[in-house]
Amino acid sequence: MANSYTLLANLRAGRCSNTAEVRLLRFWEARNINKGGELMSIELLLIDEAERTGSGGISAIQLSSEHNANNEDVRFELKDLHPDDPQIVVFKHGVGELRGSSK
Repeated sequence: MANSYTLLANLRAGRCSNTAEVRLLRFWEARNINKGGELMSIELLLIDEAERTGSGGISAIQLSSEHNANNEDVRFELKDLHPDDPQIVVFKHGVGELRGSSK
């Protein structure tokens, strides 16, 4: 069964099982300066294949060690699915990074 993707404009609020294939344009950390720079969230700027942009955030709680972004197997699976994509980088020490471009 092939994966089906939707555009950002077609996503609706609420619970759903839709998947949007996007590029990460930018991301930045939101930190609480009153608590010694404690990480509150990661804010994201995304773009889809129709050049529509979207934004979102991931709270610090979701970035815990149980989150799949910290799962080494998930990062290697992503690299295996897209071996020629220079935007996907997997480091030897188990630290992963997904770099976005504004192309």
